[in-house]
Amino acid sequence: MFVLLKQQILGQLQTPRLESSSEPHESWWQRIVDLFQRTAPAWGLASLALVVLLVLSNLWWWQRADRKGPMVTPGGMQVVAMVGTDAAPAAVGTLVISGDGEYGTLAVDGLAALDPDHQYQLWLIRDGQRTSGGVFSVNPEGYGALWISSPEPLSSYPAFGITIEPEGGSPGPTGDKVLGGSL
Repeated sequence: MFVLLKQQILGQLQTPRLESSSEPHESWWQRIVDLFQRTAPAWGLASLALVVLLVLSNLWWWQRADRKGPMVTPGGMQVVAMVGTDAAPAAVGTLVISGDGEYGTLAVDGLAALDPDHQYQLWLIRDGQRTSGGVFSVNPEGYGALWISSPEPLSSYPAFGITIEPEGGSPGPTGDKVLGGSL
């Protein structure tokens, strides 16, 4: 009987200890981990939706950039991509025409710096006729810019070209064409 009583007392003393050790206090870090484990399916779906959205938006932008012709901005400005010719295959340019079509800005990159006796000349082309849009030079790294004003709206010219001309420009193209683009 004494042994049985001893076992009962020891059993009662050990039972609370087991309960208290089986329920340790959860740390704040463990609570965060548990929260993420419980919500993992929702996070997975949200991540999948975000990836799909990013892929679709990238495809849309890629198609916009790959289009031939000008891109029209929400403000009505037109952007014309200019590409290099065989005379300057690494050259690129961007012609931005104002929303009203009256003014524009040309930025080029990848053109060779010319000797002091030569400059680049922008040509505004319509019906085979070329009107000078201005002359410019590039820095030693091949970058140059030109503010453009013309007698008629720039948006009325369907094509643009850049040639190498004598310093100050020519009444008509005489040198190699290095860049071209069209609306």
